[in-house]
Amino acid sequence: MSQFYYSPDGTEVSGPISEQELSRLHVAGKLASETVVCQEGTEVWLPIADVLSPMSAFESVNSPAEAQANSSRRPSKGFFRAMVILGGVTIALIGGFLITKVKIPQDNPETAQDLLTNEVKPTADEQRSGDTPKSFAEPSPAPTPAPVSLDLIDAKFRDTDIFDLTLDQVTDILGRPATVISPAVARSGSSNPQGAYLTYPGLGLSFLFSHPEVDSEQHCKTFIVRFSSGTDDVTKEHVEPYHGTVSFGISSQWKTPKLMETLAQFDPRDMYDAEQAKALRGMSALLEDINQATEEMGGRRSGDITITKHELGTFVVVTLPTHKLSFEYEENTKFVEAVQIARQEEDE
Repeated sequence: MSQFYYSPDGTEVSGPISEQELSRLHVAGKLASETVVCQEGTEVWLPIADVLSPMSAFESVNSPAEAQANSSRRPSKGFFRAMVILGGVTIALIGGFLITKVKIPQDNPETAQDLLTNEVKPTADEQRSGDTPKSFAEPSPAPTPAPVSLDLIDAKFRDTDIFDLTLDQVTDILGRPATVISPAVARSGSSNPQGAYLTYPGLGLSFLFSHPEVDSEQHCKTFIVRFSSGTDDVTKEHVEPYHGTVSFGISSQWKTPKLMETLAQFDPRDMYDAEQAKALRGMSALLEDINQATEEMGGRRSGDITITKHELGTFVVVTLPTHKLSFEYEENTKFVEAVQIARQEEDE
């Protein structure tokens, strides 16, 4: 019976398990349609729906009640007895035919035993060279999918320098973005105008590019990756988490203490200031009180203060020779939520 390895998220591989067990997990909803599987002994990964046969799916969903109902429709014992007799006669005839056609050398007991057991012996050349035939080779380890990687230290995405990526290359690789914010109008004398901003919320990725009047190829200036689902700071759209691998295994399950410890060699700095955050919230509450009093007297609200994470300083910043990493985290639980990779010149 065929055995299969499976990977629900493209990073971790489990198995091997039988096709029937694989189908049972799929039908039970424990393996999503995005799960990829690989038959043992091969290197090919396919969607689970392309691998499961209709028969395995049928067998996996049979309940005890269905099995009992099916048993009442089985042939009688007499029918099975006749089939067994007929099968025995057939096997005897085939065996006699094979005996007359296949002559086992009697003068070489070792060769005769090899033929009976179907055991593969290394040839004389293989014995001299030390080569091992495939039948004697150690079983190959379970193949693993090649997930998309993000190298934070070298600033590489899919083994390509992030800041070498142009707007055209990104859209060729990832396809049409969900949102495009056009470049801002370049002001006279401005050396760093805002370029185009592209979002791929289903992938957890966003890109900010150089302004076309400054850089005609529009190279990437800032790359934003979300580790957990959330809201894009610019477009306010919902963003799914990034599912590729990241340097050091950083993920949404990491908290700032672990992040600081892991990146200690790069001198990380936590920008959060509890007193400043308290002062900002105090100002926001005071303005809200003023607005409510103004509305009660028939006046207009003067506007609300929206406190951003940048103002709160809920970031761990790592400054490297060519770029800066800004890890955004949740203020109360300290779980890491996103990372922004920006060229050093962005903040100069």
